[in-house]
Order: sequence, then C-alpha cells, then structure tokens
Amino acid sequence: MYRNILLPIDIDALGTARRCLKPAVEMARLNKDTRVHLLAVLPGFNMPIVSNYFDQSLMDKAREEAEQIMESFVKEDVPDDIQVVTHISIGAPFKRILKEINLLRADLVIMSANSSERKDRFFLGHVSSKLAEHSPASVMIIKD
Repeated sequence: MYRNILLPIDIDALGTARRCLKPAVEMARLNKDTRVHLLAVLPGFNMPIVSNYFDQSLMDKAREEAEQIMESFVKEDVPDDIQVVTHISIGAPFKRILKEINLLRADLVIMSANSSERKDRFFLGHVSSKLAEHSPASVMIIKD
C-alpha cells in the first residue's frame, strides 16, 4: 500500500489535475493512513540577471494566488475522507518535483502526460517522462 502519494498539479489546468486526483483518491481509500500531497510548482527567477528585474512582491503575490487556488481545489474536489496536504514550490518543475518526492518520501507519483494547454504539451510531457526515468518512487502517468 502507498502511504504518501504525490500529485504535481498545474494550477492553470485544474481539469487535468482532477483526472489525476481520481486514482489518487481510490488508492488513498485502500489505506486510511495514506496522505495525498498536492504540489504546485511556480516558475522561479533563480538567475541573477532575471531576478534583478522582478520585485520579490511579485513572487509573494503569485504564491498567495497559488495557495488560494489550491485551497479551493481541495475544498471543491478532494473528498473529506482523504488526508490531503498542499505544497507550493518555486523553481524548475522537474527538479522541484524530484526534491519533493525525496522530502516527502513519496512512494507514488501520479501526474498527467500532458497539459490540456496545447503550448504546454511538450514541456509537461518532457517533465513526466524525466520523472518516470529518474524518480525513486513509482510514477503513474495519466494520459489525456
């Protein structure tokens, strides 16, 4: 049984997140001690040449908005009998998701193969395939 299920979600494509949530809920119900961890990764401005042009208040505002979206998603879509924890991370999606897998000791990652947004299909497909290859946890990829 899985104890920590990580669900990286794109807060701009919650329909895709809902499709990934369904198997996470089904698996979490098999073990009452299972936690579902929802992770949103925001792009960061880690390079000094880029970060010099952006005020920290912009990143703070983006984080607050992401927290509100995650909170609404949990209220509206996650059943009450599921233990859920939300996380927001900033940086490159592949690296941040991999780091969270290790920090949370996730034993299963459920994510989409693609975003519903056409422009993001290559990017997110790339992240899911890299995670399937490098993750210490099992990875379930939900095809759209």
